[in-house]
Amino acid sequence: MNRRRLLALFGISTVASVAYCRPAGGIPELGRWLDRLSIRLSDGLSNAERQLAAAIADTVIPRTDTPGAVDVGVPAFIDHMLAAWYTTAERRAFQLGLRTLDRKCRTEHRKAFFALDHPNRLEFLGTLDGKAGPAGSAEDAFTIMRRLTVHGYLTSQWVQTRLLKASFIPGRFDGCVVEPA
Repeated sequence: MNRRRLLALFGISTVASVAYCRPAGGIPELGRWLDRLSIRLSDGLSNAERQLAAAIADTVIPRTDTPGAVDVGVPAFIDHMLAAWYTTAERRAFQLGLRTLDRKCRTEHRKAFFALDHPNRLEFLGTLDGKAGPAGSAEDAFTIMRRLTVHGYLTSQWVQTRLLKASFIPGRFDGCVVEPA
């Protein structure tokens, strides 16, 4: 852990402890702000990589009559997963793969991936789909992106509550029922 991250964590914990004494109304907003701050201070994606990840996520699950991956916050989920759960070596290999994917797209289509229209994005990603590649390759980066996009989309609050109508507390509780003898 580097000094910058350690100081950021100390600052976040100090703000969180002060916020504990505040009225409950502002706590959720403070929590979201602290989460965004911790991701920004972490070893997440750069702005260009985040833009590329958002374009890929939008291509994998585009907006139709339901919100797409970008609409439910999948790019932030991917950034958080990379910063919080991936090792430094895995994250660097993924970032190298994203850059390789973008270079390959610029070579084949003479445009950056995010500048392509949807059919050309689908065509380009179709050349990478289902192919195994070494760590740091465009194929490996797309495989990771597709997996994280689907996972982030299906576990998003919107999909769970409105599309899947998941019940997080199944069954019911009857507290005043006399049990049979």
